[in-house]
Order: sequence, then structure tokens, then C-alpha cells
Amino acid sequence: MIRKIALGLLVLAGVATYAQADEDICEGWTHKAYPVHMEACSYPNGGSGYTRITNNGSTAAAICWTVVTNSGREINGCNSNMEAGETNEAACASCGHKNGGVQYILLQKYEER
Repeated sequence: MIRKIALGLLVLAGVATYAQADEDICEGWTHKAYPVHMEACSYPNGGSGYTRITNNGSTAAAICWTVVTNSGREINGCNSNMEAGETNEAACASCGHKNGGVQYILLQKYEER
């Protein structure tokens, strides 16, 4: 019985993975002190990706960040006037899992306007 349950879970996991095979692979972080959500995404083929930075605050803000890749590269970005709820999306070749992917995104600045 336990083997059948385990096999069923493996089959379900395989179906779930297969169903998501064409979706972008994203990992996100929400800053603990500021209302900013940061995501790094890889396209399914892994050759490239993008970042998404969202101002979850109730007012416009200047937001700056650094994407730190698994290869140690640092990519800086900044938006001097992100409206409340606005998302900034930018291409990121290093975000692709075939290119090493992203270790984390570091919030450098959050200043309400």
C-alpha cells in the first residue's frame, strides 16, 4: 500500500513538472523592511531570463537593486520613480539557468517620493 502511494505521488509530481515545462521558472524575494518584491526568472529553455521588481508600497518610490548571479556577476538596476503597484521588468541573460542563474537580488535603495 505504501509503495502504491509513493508511486502515485511520483506520478503526480511528474505530471505537475510536465504541465509546467513551458512556464518560466521564477524565484522571488520580498524585502522584510520595505514593500518591494524582487523576482529573477529563467525562460524554460534556460538561455536567458528577466528580473521583475515590484513596488508594493502605497506611494511612488525610487528603488535601486543589485542582481547577484551564481557566477558572482553583479547587475545594477534603478528606477527613480516607480509608482505604487508598478512592476519593472528587464531582460537578464545571466538569469537563465543555463547561464548560471541568480543567487539573490539585493535592495540597494527605497526612497518614497
